[in-house]
Amino acid sequence: MPSLWLDVFQKIKALGYNAVSFYVDWALVEGKQGDFTAEGIFAWEPFFEAAQEAGIYLIAVSITSFCAEVYPLASFTPLSFEGIERRSP
Repeated sequence: MPSLWLDVFQKIKALGYNAVSFYVDWALVEGKQGDFTAEGIFAWEPFFEAAQEAGIYLIAVSITSFCAEVYPLASFTPLSFEGIERRSP
């Protein structure tokens, strides 16, 4: 919620942190190649301005990196890890 970003960033800064990573699903911002949307809920400026005002660095991470972190066993090839098997449907 944009109205809370500054407050959240200030609390993060108060805890001693100086950076926040956030995930970006680029398909939501650029649905078709070359058709970039940064308006309304996709406006980045208020988010960036709140972080800057609080003295927080931002680290953008693509959604593909998120998938690799959350689902490290996800693969399109059969895998086997100590009792965990990927089976074909």
